[in-house]
Amino acid sequence: MTEIRLLDPGDGSAAKIESVLAGAGFTKSDSMPVMVKKWDGGFPETPEEAGGPRISAQRECDALFAQDESIKGGEGIDRMPHLIGERIVLREYRMDDLPHLRKWANDPEVTDNLSNIFVYPHSVENTQAFLKMMVDGSAESKGFIIAEKDTLDYIGQIDLHRIDWINRNAVLGIVIGRKDMQNRGIGYEAIRLLQRFAFHTLNLHRLELEVYEFNERAIRCYRKAGFREEGRMRQRLYRHGKYWDILMMGILREEFERGVGNDDPGSEGDG
Repeated sequence: MTEIRLLDPGDGSAAKIESVLAGAGFTKSDSMPVMVKKWDGGFPETPEEAGGPRISAQRECDALFAQDESIKGGEGIDRMPHLIGERIVLREYRMDDLPHLRKWANDPEVTDNLSNIFVYPHSVENTQAFLKMMVDGSAESKGFIIAEKDTLDYIGQIDLHRIDWINRNAVLGIVIGRKDMQNRGIGYEAIRLLQRFAFHTLNLHRLELEVYEFNERAIRCYRKAGFREEGRMRQRLYRHGKYWDILMMGILREEFERGVGNDDPGSEGDG
């Protein structure tokens, strides 16, 4: 038996996918949001060779998606795993994102607010190596490209670093690489999408981050998204010819669910 579990994001896309699966012989379970189909040997591998029924089901679903163009493209929604917001989509990393990453990797106006790994120039090979790890899933960090909803064009990146599955926490990092998209609330929207994913899909309990005290725009954004200042490393950073504090901020799942923060429109930060 091939089984595919459907999750409904509430945007109507689940019904469209359900229709495609039904046309391929799947039937909907009465008790759970599952569509099933008896294995008919129509794929190259048997379920056992493909890694079991669950993996085979994913391959069958992927093949159906590839055949039906109505599931992708029309409204900028390519695949269900994308996190869809009002103006943006958090999508997968792609190798063709390389030119966009290169535009800001050595731009001090962007990297000034990022970690010390950007103190020295980044070569094309450095950026390619990072991107390849994110694409093939070998990086310890997990994350998304922030993209325009209608076109899936690159805007920036948002990632979870140092994921601790035992204590259920992770470190959030974000960059809005395109300068024309900065200070437009994109970072705030991306953070809220990732918070929902981290707490409701990954079952994390806590998210944390560090931000430099001179990055006032980012601090306002993080506070608006519910992050609280939890500590301060005094004069921990040397930048612009002087020492600066690094703020440590965090948010708990229960705070996210209570809507802690300020949802009024305002400035946003690049992280």
